[in-house]
Amino acid sequence: MNNASRKRVLDALSHRIPDRLPVDLWAEPEVKEKLLHYFGVSEWNRVLDILEIDVRIVEPINPPLIYESKTLRRNHWGERWQKTEYGWLHTVGALHNACTMEELESYAWPSCDDNDYETLGRQIDEASGRAILYGFADVWERAALVIGLENMMIQMADNPKFVHYIVRKFTDYYKEDWRRAIEASGGRIDILLQLADLGTQLAPLISHEMFREYIKPYVTELFDVAKKAGIQCMFHTCGSAASFIPDLIETGMDILNPVQVSAANMSLSVLKRDFGSKIAFHGAIDEQETLSVATPEQVREKVLEARRILGEGGGYILCSTHLLQDDISIENILALYDTSLR
Repeated sequence: MNNASRKRVLDALSHRIPDRLPVDLWAEPEVKEKLLHYFGVSEWNRVLDILEIDVRIVEPINPPLIYESKTLRRNHWGERWQKTEYGWLHTVGALHNACTMEELESYAWPSCDDNDYETLGRQIDEASGRAILYGFADVWERAALVIGLENMMIQMADNPKFVHYIVRKFTDYYKEDWRRAIEASGGRIDILLQLADLGTQLAPLISHEMFREYIKPYVTELFDVAKKAGIQCMFHTCGSAASFIPDLIETGMDILNPVQVSAANMSLSVLKRDFGSKIAFHGAIDEQETLSVATPEQVREKVLEARRILGEGGGYILCSTHLLQDDISIENILALYDTSLR
């Protein structure tokens, strides 16, 4: 087995200069289908091999989505999606506008017993020496999708007991999920990922006081599971999130994703200057103002800029600032992963 990809990623995350820039690829299902068709292959891992992607995402088999109607579906948490002309979009969750403890206590919360972790070992075997990422845990934003974001904001101000109860439910679930995944993988997971969008395009979404009350302690608990297993911790937050980074470092975060450069106060040079010795960065190639509208040559220029700034002395994995969207051309995707730029 050739472990060059895994070593490349781990070198970068340890702030050693890798043999070349490590790269990752996250994409929406529609983009995956386009790339499968473009390359004439039937398996997604073959696309990743062709583009020389260094990271593989592994997942358990979760309970299937429940279709409440032809145009409304939900997952095991109670997140709901409505089918529209633009695809499946989030809509009101199963506990939308819940505000009492009785509503939370009587809800049918999911259990990790409902997941199948047996395939993780095989998925990692098939990754053939790439770095392994697992996670997609979410202790706050997914809770807000289940009860409604506006409702979550109101309850954070008016009903702390309610919010701590639901965030605790999500935290305990994902702590157990990570423990089971680590065991099922034989300890071969390299990165564990946790998500919670903390910023808007222009400013933080919530106050730092609210973050420290309702999110930071639970993120720390979850990351502690990874730390005890010697696994790197990635935190995903879209938007203008720079002001949260010192607190996130205190939670145990090793890697910041997606580095949304189109948001306020997310300058690559400033982030690298202020935090580059403490954390690594994953992402940074903008979808809003580059991948969706720029020319392939302009995409290449942005890749070189990110490599020069964030990749100095290691500490950077190249990726887009969101799952690749269907409005991005194949030409720009190929430019993003142009091997001559690494």
